[in-house]
Amino acid sequence: MSMKFDYFQYLVGQTILYCQTIEHDVKYIYAAMQTGDFAKNLRATRSWSLGTAVDNLRALDMRLGTAYLTDGDYDFLLSMTGKRNHICHGIYQSFIYVPNFESSAEYQRECDTLVSYHDAFLKLYRQVENVRIRAIRAFRGAD
Repeated sequence: MSMKFDYFQYLVGQTILYCQTIEHDVKYIYAAMQTGDFAKNLRATRSWSLGTAVDNLRALDMRLGTAYLTDGDYDFLLSMTGKRNHICHGIYQSFIYVPNFESSAEYQRECDTLVSYHDAFLKLYRQVENVRIRAIRAFRGAD
């Protein structure tokens, strides 16, 4: 049986939430680990893309020897951009014009893709959230 479209839309929204939170948390972790004023550090990251934020955090994490995330984690964060872009800009395009799309192969393929991305991003969302909490405690002495 095919996924109901309402649930599909719910998962799209939830997946985008995870992506946005992960991106913000990566910048937040960087700002916490960077020396100087936290608020100023965070403002400096506002214009960064996810890729820039991940690259800068990776370099800082390795330089400080904290290794909050593994190379595999950083690689997945970098690959997230393409997946996020698919969810935000293209996931509907392969099926939305197909008559009775909920029973189409195109819709089922996107359902499978969405569930896979959703589950992977949920896991990463939780992991990055834990790193954010640990980094704030370690570098800023607060919760």
